[in-house]
Amino acid sequence: MIERRCGAHPDLAVGDASPWVVLNASAWEASADPGLRDVLRYLRTGEAEGPLSSEIDALVGVFNEDREWVDRVLTYEQETEMRCRKAREEGREEGREEGEARLAVLVGALLADGRSEDVAAAVEDKVRREELYAELGI
Repeated sequence: MIERRCGAHPDLAVGDASPWVVLNASAWEASADPGLRDVLRYLRTGEAEGPLSSEIDALVGVFNEDREWVDRVLTYEQETEMRCRKAREEGREEGREEGEARLAVLVGALLADGRSEDVAAAVEDKVRREELYAELGI
């Protein structure tokens, strides 16, 4: 089981309800538990010496040879990057739609008032456009 939690504040909500425990593999030598020390050493150095790390290393070798499986598995970082990229794209699209709608309201209001020169200014000059938004309460 992987558990994400804050050791200093165990009641702190830290994410998406998926449990995580983070282990400091660089401190493998300090672990009093020989099994944990073996696994942490393996994670830190890549050297399998104990029975558990040797078994893990053998399984890693088997899975790494299965390229189809490796290609299907995404690392946490890759999945997070994909989610972030998708969220940025969705945010940009929303922003474009809102900006276009806001500009359409501005242009419509200016044309209704017979202010075609201000329409041209709004399209060409961001500062003037912002002034017109403020003036018309858009």
